[in-house]
Amino acid sequence: MKKILETAVNVATLITCTAILVTLGQGLWARAHRPQPIQPFHEGDRLPVFNGLELDGADRTLVMVLRHDCRYCAESLPFYQSLSTRGATHEGKIKRQIAILTGDDPETARHYVSANRLNVSMVVSIPEKQRQDLKVTGTPTLMLVDRAGVIRRLWIGKLDAAGEQEVKLALQVES
Repeated sequence: MKKILETAVNVATLITCTAILVTLGQGLWARAHRPQPIQPFHEGDRLPVFNGLELDGADRTLVMVLRHDCRYCAESLPFYQSLSTRGATHEGKIKRQIAILTGDDPETARHYVSANRLNVSMVVSIPEKQRQDLKVTGTPTLMLVDRAGVIRRLWIGKLDAAGEQEVKLALQVES
């Protein structure tokens, strides 16, 4: 009887130790293979050049990062349309506008920009799997970029009236 009890205790100990090791191993493996959080852009960071994105040395480029299925992007369209139609080529104002659409193929991205009457000089589509490379944590995102590709101003999310006015002032666009 004593031998059976010792064997049962040893088996229970082995099962318990195995369960503990498996649980710890799964936790360590999951932590090591978890997707890393996006480290977002900040003013002063350089915008990476990829997927045909060319800044062409324009000294004031407005970059709009959008998604076709983004509610806040849709709600912000009237404001973006107004930015697209105001003196974008005048001295001291926006020199170039680029729309970057995340999660869309190039044709869908071009259709979205055209259908929503955004007057941009370039449309770039970023596949969902490359969105992390763009370092954008939310859409819509507006960036004012200088000729060296440095982000001078950055706005994330749907803007209220004060935020829209701040963008206009930064872009030197009349109300």
